[in-house]
Amino acid sequence: MMRRANPSNQKPNQEEDNLAMSLKLALLGGILTTLGDAIATFAAKIAIEESLQENLTQTSKNNEQENRIKSMENQIQVLQKKLDDLPK
Repeated sequence: MMRRANPSNQKPNQEEDNLAMSLKLALLGGILTTLGDAIATFAAKIAIEESLQENLTQTSKNNEQENRIKSMENQIQVLQKKLDDLPK
């Protein structure tokens, strides 16, 4: 004699399957959120490094300009001295 599946036994199994599926989806969502946070953190790190590099480059350019201006000031002083030394 074949036993028929009892519908009352199927309902708890289906509920357990639904619960297991929802827990799996929650876990997957948590993993994806964590992965997204890791990517955002990495992007922020890269942005900070780029900003620091830009600051170093700008500082170097500023130093070069300052040195050129000092050199020009010295040249102007030398020329002014030569003009002052010319007979009047």
